[in-house]
Amino acid sequence: EHLREAIHIPNTAHAVFQLFELTHHAQTFLLAETLKATIIAHGFEIVLPAMLSQVDQARLFTEAASVIGVAGAGLTNMLFAPTRATLIELHNFEKGAEFFRRLCAQRDQRYARVWGELLPAPDIPPNHYDFRIDPAFLRSWMSNF
Repeated sequence: EHLREAIHIPNTAHAVFQLFELTHHAQTFLLAETLKATIIAHGFEIVLPAMLSQVDQARLFTEAASVIGVAGAGLTNMLFAPTRATLIELHNFEKGAEFFRRLCAQRDQRYARVWGELLPAPDIPPNHYDFRIDPAFLRSWMSNF
């Protein structure tokens, strides 16, 4: 709440906005058109927070009821999301860093992680591997979440 007040962002916990971040700085999430269609069909709007100023990112997240995005620094904006907002973190590992799970727990937000198939490449450390998530799997998972 202190951060919201510091940059004059009102508490809009009842607003509904949904977000999908496409890429992480060091890895590529392979977004097939069918996966994009699945995400849109579930009511998500595709935006690229990195194209916005930090203040505009914070304002965007204050309106987010649900956020789905690739693990990365941009998801730290969950600090500005309302209590009870949901984060679905797309990750290349089932058991990766726990930062966003812990952040959501501290903010009384829901958290889930969906991980995909690793696509190893020479000379790239495993935590930076590209990955792919099967659209049928994500569609089923989102319908049951």
